[in-house]
Amino acid sequence: MNKFTTNQFAEDTTAADIYEMREEHRLTTEGETMRVSELQVGQGHIVERPNSDAYADFSNDYTKHSFIEGYGDVEIVQDGDKWRVPEFEESRKAYCAYKAKVIAKWGSE
Repeated sequence: MNKFTTNQFAEDTTAADIYEMREEHRLTTEGETMRVSELQVGQGHIVERPNSDAYADFSNDYTKHSFIEGYGDVEIVQDGDKWRVPEFEESRKAYCAYKAKVIAKWGSE
């Protein structure tokens, strides 16, 4: 883009327009399905871990390969800025239910 075009875009685009563009992009990519091995490292991808409420952050090749070695090249589904793993859904629900019971009994800090 040349300078005039960039400035013209900035002048003609409101915050509401920008939000609408981002929301449109999110809706078109949400629900996208792929395998963990297809994710590019270093782009802020966050993927659910099983048996917890934690996420794996693929900031480098080591974390990505460790995840695949530990859990397999599972199918993932984009959900906003995170990637859900349908295969882990039951174990995550069980963990969260147990965690809620423990917090109800003992409280949390």
